[in-house]
Formats: sequence, C-alpha cells, structure tokens
Amino acid sequence: MATVYAAGLVITAIWAVTNIIFIVYLSLTSHRATIMGTDVLIHNHNRLSPFSWGGRIFIPKNMLGDSEKELRLMLAHEAAHCKRRHWLDLLAANIMAVINWYNPCSWIMLRELINLHEYEADRDTVGSCNEPIEYQLLLIK
Repeated sequence: MATVYAAGLVITAIWAVTNIIFIVYLSLTSHRATIMGTDVLIHNHNRLSPFSWGGRIFIPKNMLGDSEKELRLMLAHEAAHCKRRHWLDLLAANIMAVINWYNPCSWIMLRELINLHEYEADRDTVGSCNEPIEYQLLLIK
C-alpha cells in the first residue's frame, strides 16, 4: 500500500512541479511591458488565458489587439488576483492535493478554491468599474 501511495505522490508531484517550471519558463521568456500603468509579462503562448502568479500578470501577445476597454477590465481582474495574493492559496492547495492525491475531496477543494478566487476577482472588478455590463460581456467572450 505504501508503494501505491508513493507512486501517486511522485506522479502528482511531477505534475505540480511541471506547472511551476512552465510558469518560470514564461517568466524568463516573456517580454516585460507596462500597459495602462500595470506591469505585465507578455508571452507568445496565445492559447493561454491571461493569468497571474507570484504577483505578476501574464498576458498572451494576441490579446494586445483587444480594445482598450477589454484590456483595462482584464488587467483589473488580474490585478485583483495579485492584490489578494491568490497564488499563495493555490500553492498551498496544490501541495495538499499532491500529498492527498488519492482523496477526491482535495481535488474538489482545489477546484472550488479556484472558483472562489474567480468570484472574488470578478466582484472586485465589477465593484471598481462603472461598466458592469461590459465586464459581464467580456467574461462571456
């Protein structure tokens, strides 16, 4: 039984470390820029959605063609994640998921934590903008 646990632990740890290595890779290969007063890292992986990690905002290069309003709302959303330091919660939850890889509750907790973080960032963004309908349409897009 210990062998099965150790094997699952190693596999999920490799998965988690691979994700962190990819974020480090993006950090090192992205172009630093300031957009609307916000420091961002612009990368070439256009299939990725914008995200934040470690207090940094990562944006795919193809989003730079979006309207100024869309960029402003997206930056406000990602800045809310940075302000609330959501990456620390996610790091802790991922560590718990790796340790408890066999427990479906740990994976459900991780998914629900992500949903909660999105809700908080959306709430902060809608509360700080004077165009909530525009923001809702952006979320659908």
